[in-house]
Amino acid sequence: MSGGLRQHLNAKIKYLEILAFGHPLAGLQLVKGTIELGKLPTQAALRELREEAGIQASVICHLCNQKNAATGQLWHFYGCHASKVLPDQWQFFTQDDGGYWFEFFWHPLVINRSQQTDWLANESKTVLKDWHSMFQQALQFLQQRLTAISSDELDRILSSIRHC
Repeated sequence: MSGGLRQHLNAKIKYLEILAFGHPLAGLQLVKGTIELGKLPTQAALRELREEAGIQASVICHLCNQKNAATGQLWHFYGCHASKVLPDQWQFFTQDDGGYWFEFFWHPLVINRSQQTDWLANESKTVLKDWHSMFQQALQFLQQRLTAISSDELDRILSSIRHC
């Protein structure tokens, strides 16, 4: 499961970004983790944001689920609202696996259909080569899912997500 989206606006384009990080040993990743016994996927998403990124947040919408072919796991994707404005990049020391410094950043994900250009496709392809195949698959799935939803649903998601 994964969480953490924000809307990005600039002079050329409006798009969503997903929270991602560089792991010092395992490369580029999305915030994700295991759903503990008796817990809901939303609870797991918020716990992972807190443990891996130091973010206090609330879930604002369910985006989709994906069965990851590389792992066989069912991944749940949520849009979350952080309790404070998050910077473009930051570091966080997580206690996971004995403790690591994670380098967080925002990865471009979805653009507004009316502004669809090759810019985002080129941006994503360039960056995706640095990701493990299971995260490449997840990012491509999210891109396709969010591009395929109705304009009304995408507008609802965009309006509920904080601008940067």
